[in-house]
Amino acid sequence: VEPKLCNVRCAAKIAALSSSAPTSSSTRGGSNSIGGQLIRRSSTRGYRTSIPGCSKSTKTATTASIEGRTGRRQRARPNTHFPLRPTDTSALIVPETNSMMKMVAGMDGEESTPYNRHLRTSRMLSRVSPRKLNGLEKQLTKASAAAYGVCFVSIAYTACLLMEAAGSLKILQKKEVEGKIARFIGLLADRLLRIFPFINIEVSGAEHIQRENTPTVWVANHVSELDLLVFLILEGRLDIGKKRPIKFLYWDKLNEYPVLSRFLRTSGMIPVSMEDTGFEVDNKYLLQSLKSMNRAMDKAIKDGFDVAILPEGRRNTDAPTLAKAFPGAFKLAKKHGAKIGFIGTHGVEEVWNVKDGFHANSKHVSVHFWNAMEISSRNQFDELFYSLLGPWASSKIDSFETPLSTSTTTSKPDNTNIER
Repeated sequence: VEPKLCNVRCAAKIAALSSSAPTSSSTRGGSNSIGGQLIRRSSTRGYRTSIPGCSKSTKTATTASIEGRTGRRQRARPNTHFPLRPTDTSALIVPETNSMMKMVAGMDGEESTPYNRHLRTSRMLSRVSPRKLNGLEKQLTKASAAAYGVCFVSIAYTACLLMEAAGSLKILQKKEVEGKIARFIGLLADRLLRIFPFINIEVSGAEHIQRENTPTVWVANHVSELDLLVFLILEGRLDIGKKRPIKFLYWDKLNEYPVLSRFLRTSGMIPVSMEDTGFEVDNKYLLQSLKSMNRAMDKAIKDGFDVAILPEGRRNTDAPTLAKAFPGAFKLAKKHGAKIGFIGTHGVEEVWNVKDGFHANSKHVSVHFWNAMEISSRNQFDELFYSLLGPWASSKIDSFETPLSTSTTTSKPDNTNIER
């Protein structure tokens, strides 16, 4: 990868020099500035450039004579560049108007963030994709998904109505209603999948799931509308929420869907309001909504619930590459002394993604759990988020060496996966 990036920078620099070269030979002495680099004029016969990283023999030929292959001296066309291959590309100036060049330069520049390192690592890892479905398998998968959806919605909606009635009659307290309906919906999602298997979920690292009655903030990558259903299935299958049911953070625009909003309200899921800015602009959250969200998360932890947050904030259109992570999960965990449990998903975008919807190119989804960890800083959270979830999302590598030297206990690297 690195030689290719170097060649891109070299080409950009040479193009910048060519576009801004002088149009005629100048008088003796003085200097010119071409493409941000100083050009020293030695005589009216030619220029010798001082481009960092280029060979000393690089010349800009003017009316000076140069020797051809025959040994005879011949005249060269004015202002024609004959650059040799640069030997050090780190000092080349990248044109500010080229966004791709700026991205490449940023990865090698002074600012080296966990996100930038993740972008570089994701290009070095070979992508591992789940098996593709043929035409007939796609149609059967979509039919199975439709049957699953009808059964799930009808049963879940009825259960929510019954639980709301129990709460209104003071048979159950509000937090009991929320905990029971969340647990029931998880079990329902898993049991129905055994009847209508429109996706196959492979789980690894289940032994790392926190079983104690201590608060945990769960975080995962976000690539699809299917993410919430996958997590509900895992909650029911692995009995994650038996002692501490999980409340998910969600975009309040989902309340526009009547059946889904009934479940979200009954189970006490936590909404957050943000502007619909599209995928080209960073998320813009409403201040009042953030305050109410923080109060709701604090109350959930105190009432005996865990909280699940997707730090990327919205579905990622560049999956499996991760997007920039927000620090809300880290702040919540630090405030309440909770551990953070990382969950990585792989292949969900091949079932349902932002661009293609429910296209069912595959039905195989892989999920991995890591040890819940106590994290002391925002930078440590970012490092772990990208170094654990990034390789898993793209290549199903379940652990990756991070540059952190902390006392945090993590799972040992799987040498087999890393070699593969």
